[in-house]
Amino acid sequence: MFWPRLTVVFAAACGLAACSQPQNAEEPTAPKPAETAGGADMAFSPEALSADDMKQVSVNGELGCAFALEKQSPALLIARGNVGSTTPASGIIKIAGRTIPLKSREPSGFDGLADGATFEGPAVTVAIERLSKDSPANTTNGSAESPPYPAKMILSGESGAENAMNGLWTCGP
Repeated sequence: MFWPRLTVVFAAACGLAACSQPQNAEEPTAPKPAETAGGADMAFSPEALSADDMKQVSVNGELGCAFALEKQSPALLIARGNVGSTTPASGIIKIAGRTIPLKSREPSGFDGLADGATFEGPAVTVAIERLSKDSPANTTNGSAESPPYPAKMILSGESGAENAMNGLWTCGP
């Protein structure tokens, strides 16, 4: 249920953005990092994932998590895994126009994702740190199946470049 909803939300956001921009609007800018160290530049920032990106990298599992800058923003990282698994979760991120497959360091499938996780891929390590055990109020009755939690995504490159940004970590079906 989570992935079809994520796809529908992503498609709706793309359609809404396309309709609401003036004809001569500038290209959207990359997300602004919360922190930058080690000589990182904006080329080391994650980019929004599309349905085509998801076709390029196999991300398997019955449940998943996604990191986005805001509640209605497109996902910058998507990870999936199986409950009760002893294999790493798989994920995907896009940097400098290149989709990069990720594997979690923890061999615990989905169970290792909800509170944050560290992922490794070619030339990059990505850590998701959940900043709170409490989800912000996101529904009228205060409950939700897949509430977003404040989180920080930290990217570390082989060159020592780092880039960090605050956003939301949402996990569920």
